[in-house]
Amino acid sequence: MPLPDLTLVVSGGSRRTGVKPVAQGYAQAAQALGVPAERIVVLDTPTDTAQEAYAVRDALADGERFFLVTSASRMRHAVRHFERAGLQPIPAPTGFKTGSARVRTLAYWLPSAGNLRKTERVVHETLGLWALDWDHRGR
Repeated sequence: MPLPDLTLVVSGGSRRTGVKPVAQGYAQAAQALGVPAERIVVLDTPTDTAQEAYAVRDALADGERFFLVTSASRMRHAVRHFERAGLQPIPAPTGFKTGSARVRTLAYWLPSAGNLRKTERVVHETLGLWALDWDHRGR
């Protein structure tokens, strides 16, 4: 169902000189999928979730509701950042990581790079939750 009156806000900067901000790539992908350029707001300077929350707040009208789209593993962390910025996001998680249908063999219980990546994601998100106060100090 097309929603021609909605605005798509994409965000994400780059910390590396010469590397294009991710928000610009998101905008190009959206246009390739048929979203008119005039319906896209590109926030290409924020480099972390707290900065994105404040940039989105500044781009929206007071009290305007919006869907927050990010990976399911980051959603809790992201929602809290946006709430700290005074916003009320409607969570729309993507990229769910679910269990495997594979048979539980001995190899399932051995360490693997894939499982280490999952552990890294959990640790990263947990540390991010702990750092919320630090990220929002003085704002």
